[in-house]
Amino acid sequence: MFKSTTIPPGMSMTRNNLEAELLSEKVLNLLGVPAPKADFAWFDTGNGVEQLLRVEFVDNTLVPDEFDRRYGLNAVDGDLFKRMQVIDVLIGNGDRHKMNFLFSDNGIGKVIPIDHNMAFGTKKVFQQGETWQRCFIGNTNSPLASHQTPEYIVCRNSIGGRIGRRDGTDSYLPIIKDVQRLADPDIDRMVIDLTADLAEPDRKLELIEILKYRRDHLIDFFRSIIW
Repeated sequence: MFKSTTIPPGMSMTRNNLEAELLSEKVLNLLGVPAPKADFAWFDTGNGVEQLLRVEFVDNTLVPDEFDRRYGLNAVDGDLFKRMQVIDVLIGNGDRHKMNFLFSDNGIGKVIPIDHNMAFGTKKVFQQGETWQRCFIGNTNSPLASHQTPEYIVCRNSIGGRIGRRDGTDSYLPIIKDVQRLADPDIDRMVIDLTADLAEPDRKLELIEILKYRRDHLIDFFRSIIW
């Protein structure tokens, strides 16, 4: 069952960034984090035809605060949560606040990430001069704003920060190495499969560059975190 939703452009965005939603979902699922399936379609909204995201509906979930109250931090599937954090660094998603993930309400604490439209943020997505969520790409040596760093991404919500402080950086290394198995052909295929009305050729090249560069530097990114 799918539900449809708009992605408002927001004050700093120049486009709705649907390609980030769909590509992030593919990357998360390929690398072992079960994100709700997503696609897009054109709908007549009464005010014209709009391109809308469709997201698979998930039953029996709890928002993080409620899960924490009922079960506590030790009930969270820590390895799965850390895998989501590693992938958020991979895709440059610093928007994983507590409204952008859920937990399964079955006592086993599996995280369900939702809403990835701030991922892969570059000047093609955000207006010139706006740095919020504009991820770093390529081999740039430009200093990062505080909200662009790996530390900010993994500690964007209180549960992520608590897990990181509890388990330490070294606990992420086996997960990082597994995430780094994401091969060039897999990246090329996922990006190239995005339709032309979602991403133009130069945006696809940018997405490929982001994924390959960040994949290759994940360990360096996590070594820079101070818990």
